[in-house]
Amino acid sequence: HTDETGKMIQPDAQPGDLIFVDRNHDGQLTEADKTYIGNPYPDLQMGLNLSFWYKNFDLTANFFGTFGNDIFNLQRRRYSGAGGQNVFRGTIDKTWSEDNTGSDIPRWQYGDVAPNVSSRFLTDASNLTFKTLNIGYTLPANITRKMAMKRLRVYFACDNLYFWSKRKGFDPRSSRTQSNAGGYSPMRTFMGGINVQF
Repeated sequence: HTDETGKMIQPDAQPGDLIFVDRNHDGQLTEADKTYIGNPYPDLQMGLNLSFWYKNFDLTANFFGTFGNDIFNLQRRRYSGAGGQNVFRGTIDKTWSEDNTGSDIPRWQYGDVAPNVSSRFLTDASNLTFKTLNIGYTLPANITRKMAMKRLRVYFACDNLYFWSKRKGFDPRSSRTQSNAGGYSPMRTFMGGINVQF
């Protein structure tokens, strides 16, 4: 990897290695070339609450999303071979090689010759969550009166029904610590019940 004058910037690099940017154009890669990349803060956050009624049926749904934010994909870095950890299944067959020069995965090697954090592991964290769904049916009043009730409603509900994101890997909503690649995603729960008023 050379600069615009032909000076070697990464003298130990080989075909298929990551190419780092000499941001200050001094012909070498140093701490001065590091910069902030990505933005964890979304350009837009949105919530949508929907309610429908039809005769004795009712439905409520809640959506929440963030758009335009980035996340450092620690899982992708750890399981890409950097640092000598295990790799994702099929990764080695997809890495750059003389027979696979169009790959976006650097050449396979043990360990990480370029341990710097790079934009390669930055991913779009935009997402939309189908947060809650509640569907119910209220028995007609003439039926509930015969049962000595004011109201009886049967319902089905679900939390964290679905999560849409281009990002692959752990759910960005999951909790994690510095020592973990990721935590558990919010649980999807299904519930059913009956509301009775006497």
